[in-house]
Amino acid sequence: MNVQRPSADALSIEVAEGEALYVLGANGSGKSTLLFNWGKQDKTSNLISGNRDISFTSAAVTTSAEQSSQQEAQARNQIDHGATARFSRQNHNNANWLNGLIFKLKSRGDYQNAEYVKADQEGREDDKVRAYSDMPIKLLNSAFVSANLPISLNWDDKSKLNVKKEGIEGEYGFNEMSDGERSAFIIAASAILAMQATTIFLDEPERHLHRSISSPLLSYLRQIRPDLKWVISTHDLSLPRYDQEAQILIVYAFDGSNWQADKIDNISSLDPLVAEAIYGAREKVIFVEGGAEASLDLPLYKLFFAGTTIVPCGTCKDVRNSVVSLNNSSGLHHMVAGGIVDSDNRHDLSSLQADGIAALGVYAIESVYYHPTVIDAVLQVAGVTVALSDVLAAACASISDDNIEALAKDAVYKSFRQEFESKRLSSSELLEQTSDFQLTFDDPTAKLQELKEDLRALKDSGNWEGLIQKMKIKSTPSTGRVAGTLGYKGTKEYEIAVRKLLAKDDALRQNLGAVIPNPFSGPAGDAPQARRIPVRRPAEHQT
Repeated sequence: MNVQRPSADALSIEVAEGEALYVLGANGSGKSTLLFNWGKQDKTSNLISGNRDISFTSAAVTTSAEQSSQQEAQARNQIDHGATARFSRQNHNNANWLNGLIFKLKSRGDYQNAEYVKADQEGREDDKVRAYSDMPIKLLNSAFVSANLPISLNWDDKSKLNVKKEGIEGEYGFNEMSDGERSAFIIAASAILAMQATTIFLDEPERHLHRSISSPLLSYLRQIRPDLKWVISTHDLSLPRYDQEAQILIVYAFDGSNWQADKIDNISSLDPLVAEAIYGAREKVIFVEGGAEASLDLPLYKLFFAGTTIVPCGTCKDVRNSVVSLNNSSGLHHMVAGGIVDSDNRHDLSSLQADGIAALGVYAIESVYYHPTVIDAVLQVAGVTVALSDVLAAACASISDDNIEALAKDAVYKSFRQEFESKRLSSSELLEQTSDFQLTFDDPTAKLQELKEDLRALKDSGNWEGLIQKMKIKSTPSTGRVAGTLGYKGTKEYEIAVRKLLAKDDALRQNLGAVIPNPFSGPAGDAPQARRIPVRRPAEHQT
């Protein structure tokens, strides 16, 4: 593996004592390889690999001081020179290394005990307190408490490490702990026993650990070892979310020599929605309308935009602000944002397109399930004998005058709200006004009457596609009528079937390109070509 040294495009990253760098990226983007390469270059670092073995052969100390030193040297040599060292158990993740960790834990404890006794005999109370506070077993047990693990460790007179667990009578051998408990032990012991100012390269702390354990565990370790420097590769986004002063390296791809990557120095300075997009660690981000309820729409968006981060962010104005903010963020050379908004009778499509935002070809995203193209595709596999025209006619007929009245009012109000948002003054603009002013809007009554007439005409003519472009059909009986006509118990079962069909039918997704447009192509703009950035480590304490 070749990590470039200084060059015009190189990213220079330095992690100071007490600070952390989080490395984010999709599976296969090269995060683990990057950490391994950095650990290989930093001879004094401590590399805790993601493919770590967590099985201990014994609960007792089975290694001598000489054997421990030899095994540590062999592990270091394997990391430095082994062709398969990154993914092989022959590096520091083997049983010998784990047994050496137990030995170092015992020997450090013996040393602290001797220091405690010596300080007590000489009446040095401060040194006595310090020696007791630094007992590795005491620190380990405190780490378990901080991580909500109900266990404690202690040595017996035969140098065997035993476990006491809340709610269980008696003790058992350390090697009989659960996978998660042993994983927490390895991370905690490695940090507690590390030399001063060591860089800890930790690959996937969530391996065998739930986020409710890994996050408080790391917080505690960073608290008791403020001298350490942490480089953490993770898929657990709660870690960088709770540590917003940390640096973030987003790794997109690795070509065998260089990484395609961006660095964010202080994500807390960014808009929260932009930060959420960055955590997704994808080159492309699409902001969409919607709040908590938008989670129901995400599976549909993800079928059309695989490998893209989808972020719901409220209103159309929020989508626009988020797209513009991310695309103007310094340091993000590879990440590009686009947006998709509901069409809902918008009149500002050209200005949205100029900002990289595309509008759906239907009133709202959920209407895609009931587009004629989708219904026709479902008909081919549904096993019912009915014509597409009959399904659409039944859907139109199920919409009542009351439905039209209610939906027209809803649409007119939504149009007013959009217009109001576009005219609403910012605080600075408001304070610049020197006289009375008014915001004017078109007559809503006239709009309402016009829209009701349009919707009735579409219904009477059987123009189902026109209806789903102009009204929110999800709140009418029409969706249930479509699902029932096609042989499904209800809309939930029908929509699940649609998603399964879309997942395997590339042609169907392509045919819906005008309905769910790609904001990175066409009028909404093209995604810029990504640059290859060699990631390097400067000469001193760099990660």
